[in-house]
Amino acid sequence: PNTLVFKGLSPQIRARAEGNQIEITGYNVKRDDFEPENDNDAEVALAELEIRNEDSKEERALKLEMLRIYHVRQRERYEKRKFVLDRHFLNVRKQQLVEKRRTREEKEIHACMRVFARFQTPDEHDELVGGICKEQRLRKRISELKEYRKMGILTLAEAEFYEQDKRRRESERERVKQMESYLQQRAYKSSKQERANRYFNRKSSVTDQEDGNGTSVVSGPGSSRELQGLRIEDPGKTEKIPNNLAMVTKQMEPADLTSTPYLDLLTKEEQDVCSSLRMLPVQYLSIKTGMVSLSKSQGGLDKQDAREFFKVDVYKLNRIHDYLVSKGDITAVD
Repeated sequence: PNTLVFKGLSPQIRARAEGNQIEITGYNVKRDDFEPENDNDAEVALAELEIRNEDSKEERALKLEMLRIYHVRQRERYEKRKFVLDRHFLNVRKQQLVEKRRTREEKEIHACMRVFARFQTPDEHDELVGGICKEQRLRKRISELKEYRKMGILTLAEAEFYEQDKRRRESERERVKQMESYLQQRAYKSSKQERANRYFNRKSSVTDQEDGNGTSVVSGPGSSRELQGLRIEDPGKTEKIPNNLAMVTKQMEPADLTSTPYLDLLTKEEQDVCSSLRMLPVQYLSIKTGMVSLSKSQGGLDKQDAREFFKVDVYKLNRIHDYLVSKGDITAVD
């Protein structure tokens, strides 16, 4: 199809129209213009303009000013057309492939910096945007390294283990949110069912009678067809929870901490605790030291205070607190 469209056109026009999709760009290759054009209504103001010899000076000056404004708008139209053609923006497929390779952050940066492209050459603009994207990647990496340092991570192996555990926690948190949403829907549904059951069980307003076939019929005040048509489920009947939302009761799989630093500073029981909680020894030592110090300064430490001082998973923090209390390292506060 492109061969038929480009037939009889100069090589220059063929090169800049390569990959053009007229349905998207609106560019007609053979006419070398766009439909619609930029500022497509610029000619409307001049449609009925006529310069006559009997025009006064004021009318002649007004009409010339209208022509001057039109030429300014027309020059801006040609500049934007040239910009699109010179930057090869007509090649839709190429632009889509380039956009697909970029990350979400890079797409946002390119979208924000796009307005400055007409003030620079293509190479200058690509260099500017590439530098900003590189700066953004460096800032993101520095932020990750700061987080590793804050968590007491010293090696890349520990960082990889930490990221795996972080992704697991986020997945678990998302599953819990889904479970909570499901339970809220079930609670709302159950409350409607209970109200209907209470209505039918009121002795003062509802009585059960047996008809000839032994079928139970609701009678009395309020026994409309709508209420009689309500299906009252068995209160003891429970709805099966979907498998993807079922509560997981099994413990986390113990982690292999054989090659992790500072493992030799822990006792066998402490190593088992870290392994079961999938926590690095350096993280455990940092939390233990902080809890012991707080317990001595405050005369004891409860779980609520520990949660305020340590931004760690609540389950892991409670396990460590209970273990240190059982060993007598810290004193629990009632």
